[in-house]
Amino acid sequence: YERIQDRLEALPGVRSATMPPFPLLASSAGSYSFSVPGYVPKPDERMNARVLHVGSRFFETMGLPIALGRGLEPQDRDGAPLVAVANQALVKKYMEGATGLGRTISFGRDGENPVEIVGIAGNAKYDRLRGDVLPTLYIPMRQSLDTLNAAFFEVRTTREPLSMAPDARKAVAAVNPGLPLYEIKSQTQQIDQLLLPERMFA
Repeated sequence: YERIQDRLEALPGVRSATMPPFPLLASSAGSYSFSVPGYVPKPDERMNARVLHVGSRFFETMGLPIALGRGLEPQDRDGAPLVAVANQALVKKYMEGATGLGRTISFGRDGENPVEIVGIAGNAKYDRLRGDVLPTLYIPMRQSLDTLNAAFFEVRTTREPLSMAPDARKAVAAVNPGLPLYEIKSQTQQIDQLLLPERMFA
């Protein structure tokens, strides 16, 4: 998958490419329970966050700003200290006025395998347009390979997006001719698909 990403980034007109766990605005996102040292949940409060296991150059490609600290970098790999980028909504809700940088979170309630927050991302809606921005954590895909069962690629380009489809197919075939490549669409088409039911009702 990383070799495919490298080849996509090398195509003419491509500014950057990344691997998200789900396409942007496709009504898909994972949710996990987590705990924050020092934060005491309210009675019956469930601490859940959107968790996105993302590839390198995710924030640059998706245009998501890093408000504090850093994004996820190539050295955030298997065997390296566990890190994450939190969004501002998560910090505001669970960090009690702190910036969030350097704080740790743990998945589940046992406090094992703490993950250090190395960056704070601006709030953004990922899975759908309606509703509030939810607390979100971005985890390096290289540190969560057990979650990887398929790959989506997002490509930011200076060219007309769909004109790149033949070149993208060649880039994938150069790595492995047997890999299927499907559902190629522009981000505009993805948003149109998301809004189709509402437009039909209207």
